[in-house]
Amino acid sequence: MSLLGIDLGTSNCKCVAFREDGEMLAQASVPYMPYSSRPDWMEIDAEVFWDAFIKTVRTVTAWLEEDPVTGMAVSSQGETIIPVDTHGNPICPALMNADNRAKQQIGRLEQKMGRRRIYDITGLPLDTTFAAGKIMWLKENCPDIYKKAYKFLSCEDFILMRLGFGAYSSKCLCCRTLLMDLKKGTWSQDMLDATGIDVSKMSEPLPSGTAVGKLKSDVARLLGLPEGVVVATGGHDQCCSILGAGVVSSHTVSDAAGTYEGLSLLTDSPDTSDFAFENSINTYCYLFDEQFISLAFFPSGFAMNWMMGLLRYGASSVSKEELFARLDAEVGNLPGQPTGLFVLPHFVGSCNPYYDRQATGTIVGLTPGTKPVILYKAIYESIAYEFAAMTQLLSHMGDYDDVCISGGGSKSDFTLRLRASLSDRKIFRSYSSDAVCQGAAMLAGIASGAYMDAKDAVKRSIRTSEYFLPDADVREAYRESEKIYHEIYQAMAPIRRQWSAVVR
Repeated sequence: MSLLGIDLGTSNCKCVAFREDGEMLAQASVPYMPYSSRPDWMEIDAEVFWDAFIKTVRTVTAWLEEDPVTGMAVSSQGETIIPVDTHGNPICPALMNADNRAKQQIGRLEQKMGRRRIYDITGLPLDTTFAAGKIMWLKENCPDIYKKAYKFLSCEDFILMRLGFGAYSSKCLCCRTLLMDLKKGTWSQDMLDATGIDVSKMSEPLPSGTAVGKLKSDVARLLGLPEGVVVATGGHDQCCSILGAGVVSSHTVSDAAGTYEGLSLLTDSPDTSDFAFENSINTYCYLFDEQFISLAFFPSGFAMNWMMGLLRYGASSVSKEELFARLDAEVGNLPGQPTGLFVLPHFVGSCNPYYDRQATGTIVGLTPGTKPVILYKAIYESIAYEFAAMTQLLSHMGDYDDVCISGGGSKSDFTLRLRASLSDRKIFRSYSSDAVCQGAAMLAGIASGAYMDAKDAVKRSIRTSEYFLPDADVREAYRESEKIYHEIYQAMAPIRRQWSAVVR
C-alpha cells in the first residue's frame, strides 16, 4: 500500500509516493514558469497546474503496481488565487503569490480598518501578497470576471474541484487569503465587509487530513489510479513541511527552504502581540484544530534560480542539478572566510520584518575576479544572514532548542554549516528528501485510516536525520560581514523609493 503527496509549488509540481513506513517509492516533477506582462503582475494559466498535476501523478503511479495507492492529498503554495466557473474551469489567469498589483486596494483597506485591527483578526501583516487584495483588484478592474467567478480558489481547492469534489480548502490555506478570523477558524465577516467580497465565492474551510471523498472511475483512469482512492485536504506547503519533517512540538523550529524560505514555530494559541505585529510575523492556523504557527520567511530560491538560469543560458544541456553539484564541490576549495560580495535576495520584495515590495535583488561588491563559485557562495551567505535574523525573531515568540530544515535549499552541507554557525543553532536536516510531499502523504494516511493521528504518522514514518553544529570561529569570521549586509539593506531604502518612482 502507498500514499501520494503532491506539492503544487511556485515553480514546479512534484508528486511523491511513500509506503506507510515512510519509504519513498517513486517521484516525479514538472516545472512551469509564471509570467509578468506588466510591472507588479505575476500570472500563470491555471491549466498549467492541472496538466502538471496529471503528468506527475501518472508518472509516479506507473511504478506502483506492487504498492497500490490508498490515499492522496495536495499541498500548495499560498496566496495564489484562481477564479473558476461552476465546473472548476479557470476564467482568467491565476494571480500568483508574488503578484503585487493590488497596492491601491490594500491602501484603502488600511485606511478603512487599520493595520493593527487587521492583524488582530487575521494574524497577517497587511500586504499585496495575500488573496484579498487580488480579489478586490479583480472586482474593481475586471467586474465581469468577478461576477462570473463561481469561486476564488487556492491551488489545492482548484485540484480538488477538478477531481470532482466540492470547493473545499484546508483552513491553513484559507488563512493565507487575509479573510479568515484566526481565532474562530472561520471566514471573518469584518474582513469580508471591508473588502466587499462575497463569502459564497470562497471555499469551505476544513481541517487538513479531512477526507473529502473517493476517486470515481473516470478520474481514477485519467490519473492511472484505482477507483476508490481516498482524497484528503492537504494544506499550505509551509505547514505540510512541518509534519513531513517530523516536527510535532514547539521545541523545534521547522524550516522549509524552497523558493521562499519559511521558519515556523508551533504554538497552542495565536500570537498577535505587539512584537509579532511590529515584525510582521505571520500567525495562522496549523494543519489541525487547536494548533497554530508563527512564521517568519524571506525569498531565497529566487536568487539561486536566477543565477542558475544565467549559467545555463546557451548551455541547456547542462542540468541545474549538475551545476549545483559542480559549484558545491568548488565551494570546498575556497577559503573559509566571507566572500566580500553581498547579494540581497529580494527579487520579489522583502518579507520579515519589513515587507517592502520595493525591495529588489541587489549585488554589492562585484569585481573582475568574481567567478560563478564566488557568486554561488555569496548567495548562500546572504541566505544564512537572513536565516539567522529569522531565528532571532522567532526566539521572541517562544523558547526552542534547534531547527529542522527541509526542501531544496537544505541539500548543501556547506550552507547548513553556515546557517548553524551564524544563527548559533543546532540544525537537523530532514530525513525526507521532500518534507512537503511527505507531509501531504501523511495527511492522506490520516484521512484513509493508515495512521491514527499526526503523532502516529510521525512515529511510524519519520526517521532520525543528520545534524550540523554551530562553529564559533565561523560565526566570528562572519560577524562584520553580517552587520554590513543588513546595513546595505537599510542604506538602499531611499534609492529603492527613487527607483520605484522612475520604473513604475
